[in-house]
Amino acid sequence: MRFHILGIPHTQTVKEQCTCAYTQKIYKLCKILYDQGHTVYHYGTEGSNPSCTEQINTISEKEHNAKFGEQWKTKHSFDITDDHHQKWYNECAKQVRSRLERKDFVLCMWGLGVKKVLELIPELYEKAIVVEPGIGYHSESGLGPEVHKVYESYNWMAYNYGRLCHPPEGANEGYVPRNYDCVIPNYWDPEDFIFSKEKDDYFLFFGRVIERKGTYVAMEACEAANVKLIVAGQGNEEHHNLQDNKNIEYIGFVDNQKRAELMSRAKAVFVPTQYFEPFGGVAVEAQMCGTPVICSDFGVFNETVLHGVTGYRCRTLDQYVWAIDNVHKLDPHVITNWAIDNFSLTKVGEMYEEYFSMLYQMWNEGWYARRKDINGEWLTKIYPGSPKPRFISIAEMEKLQHNL
Repeated sequence: MRFHILGIPHTQTVKEQCTCAYTQKIYKLCKILYDQGHTVYHYGTEGSNPSCTEQINTISEKEHNAKFGEQWKTKHSFDITDDHHQKWYNECAKQVRSRLERKDFVLCMWGLGVKKVLELIPELYEKAIVVEPGIGYHSESGLGPEVHKVYESYNWMAYNYGRLCHPPEGANEGYVPRNYDCVIPNYWDPEDFIFSKEKDDYFLFFGRVIERKGTYVAMEACEAANVKLIVAGQGNEEHHNLQDNKNIEYIGFVDNQKRAELMSRAKAVFVPTQYFEPFGGVAVEAQMCGTPVICSDFGVFNETVLHGVTGYRCRTLDQYVWAIDNVHKLDPHVITNWAIDNFSLTKVGEMYEEYFSMLYQMWNEGWYARRKDINGEWLTKIYPGSPKPRFISIAEMEKLQHNL
């Protein structure tokens, strides 16, 4: 299969751009599809370096840096209507059109942010299947119904379906969920993390330092339990009085390596989000390191954190303090295995392979198509103690056939 993956105009698609979740999803999905043996075209700012068949530059690195400055990886703002974005969109559409063939896929990870590119390709839907993967925003911020949608969690898909079925003007009884939309979780490379059974004497909050992410919840819980909390991330530390609290050490922005080191040695990582979290990747990142998660008990976390096994989900200060006192009972090996088995590039790659194979049948018999290579276990979650299904990628299959 052939994939055209659209980057983001105000960033480069590089591993080091760790502050942008969309950039990371693009970078890693390129690797998943390319490693599976597919043809992958990536369209992005010069200097982007994902795994792909061809990197197509949509704007020069010099122009990008002149627009966003040298600190664009840690601090950036954007306006999709400005000249920079319009030039990026026009060049991207031009380059896609020059390569687009019938039965291709076009993947749009940034929703409305790349809608202009789609509008500049009149023949798009005649030639290609367009997919919007990794949706973690309101349906109104995404692309139209002609685009197939991959949500990050069942909680978030249900939330968006609910908004469509029951809009402000009343129940929409005619809305039917679409068979070719689905849920595929976010994904990580285990090699980016450090496993450690031994833990140091601190807890960790990693993320944007804002009220919606629950920074103050982690602070109050650690104060009440009289334990040390390290806060790492960007935001307004003065607003939270981080420097005035003896239990708090605020260290600001950290890179990928430092993130892995901090997570691996923490007694637990706090993810006490105070809104309906679509995914909350920090929870999975912590578990990749064998570190328990202490999180809120709504949004996605009932899908990513096994209460009493890989962490604790809480609703009151009392429960958060209890979790602090009991995280030592959780097995780091079980925690890291849960994360790798269900959220690694390998596992989620299987899910995308089956999903795109299913979509590809729309060029044939669609819903009625019968396939010999169907992966009926693509939605299977692997729980502690359960057997692991065997999946063979296109690249591996070709290698086996060659050896025969």
